[in-house]
Amino acid sequence: MNSFKEKIFIAGHNGMVGKACLKKIKSLNTYDIIFQDSQKLDLRDYESVKNFFIENKPDIIINAA
Repeated sequence: MNSFKEKIFIAGHNGMVGKACLKKIKSLNTYDIIFQDSQKLDLRDYESVKNFFIENKPDIIINAA
């Protein structure tokens, strides 16, 4: 059995839709969840987002922002 878990990045995890996604995905217990609040990652800053993706390498991106 493969123990590899896909990584999911949830942008907007503090909003209504993002919280619902986060709750559901956590309950599945089959993914590693990556999230970052807007104080640490400004989604309007291309270089910051690019560097975040290079460093964290998410397999799936959910944009609820």
